[in-house]
Amino acid sequence: MRNAITMAITAFLLCACSGPIGPIAGGKLDGIESRWPQDWTFTDDEDNIFLETNPNESYSVTLWGVSLDNDFFIAAVDPTSNWAENLAEDNNVVISVTGKLYRGRAHPISEIGLINRIGQRYQEKYDMAREKGKTFMDDGGILYRLSPR
Repeated sequence: MRNAITMAITAFLLCACSGPIGPIAGGKLDGIESRWPQDWTFTDDEDNIFLETNPNESYSVTLWGVSLDNDFFIAAVDPTSNWAENLAEDNNVVISVTGKLYRGRAHPISEIGLINRIGQRYQEKYDMAREKGKTFMDDGGILYRLSPR
């Protein structure tokens, strides 16, 4: 009986939440609509952000992101993930940081110098070890710069 109650409460909580829960994808993000920041360094202390893609049928995930030169960047390590495929179809996104929503667009990056700088920021922020000289692109990943709509 106790397991049934726990499962019922868990199911209710999962259904009541619209955004992602940890590694489990969600739908439309909730929060306070906010103006696009001119400086993203406030995200330096935030491990996770939430990203919503596919405006017609919202799909949201928990991601890591980094600020660099007043811009914000996200990485798709797996370009076949649902959210990365959604961005290939429609680059409109909503991101949520500390309960504030920012509407933007995601643009893939191909300039190797910038890719290396972003990779360094990821390494610093998330204490990631990468093989020297290797980038996200070498593993098939995609880096995106977010910009306001």
